[in-house]
Amino acid sequence: MEHKARTDTVPGFENTLTLRREIPVRFPVNLSIVLPAFNEAANLAAVTESAVAFLRESVENFEIIIVNDGSTDGTGELIRTLAWKHPEVRGIEHPVNSGYGACLRNGFASSRYEWLFFTDSDHQFRIDSLLELLPLRKRPMSSSGSGRSGGIRGCGCSFHGAITCSCG
Repeated sequence: MEHKARTDTVPGFENTLTLRREIPVRFPVNLSIVLPAFNEAANLAAVTESAVAFLRESVENFEIIIVNDGSTDGTGELIRTLAWKHPEVRGIEHPVNSGYGACLRNGFASSRYEWLFFTDSDHQFRIDSLLELLPLRKRPMSSSGSGRSGGIRGCGCSFHGAITCSCG
C-alpha cells in the first residue's frame, strides 16, 4: 500500500514535540455510503462532488447511494444528474417523506459492498473524517450506545455506529 508521510505538531508544544505518521493514500476497502436527503438541493451537489473526489483517492471501490425522501425542491432531479455524471452514484426515490430511518434501511438494503457508512447530506460532516475511522476497522473495540454519530461495526470490530461491515 502506498503511503505518504505527514508531520503533526502537538498544539501548545509546537517547538518541542513533533509526531511523524505514515498515512495510507488508499485503503483496501469496498465502501457503500448512504446519504439520506430531504430537500437538500442546495447542498447535495457539493457534498456528493467532495465525496466522489475523496473516495476515488482513498478507497478501492465505492458507491454513493442517495435516498431522496420525498423532497419537493428539485433534490430528485439533482440526484439523477449526479448519477449520470458519476457512475459510483445512484439514487433511491421515496415518493413521500418516510423519515431518516427508512432512508437508512433502504440505502443499506440496496448496498453492494461489505462496508457501510452513512452521513447527512447537508455537509454537516466532512467526508474526509473517514480517514480517522478507516484505520480502526480491524481494531477490536467495545461499542456503547447508539445514534447517528460516527463509527465502525462488523466482523468483531466495532466503534459506535456509522460504519458497518455487512459480511458477518
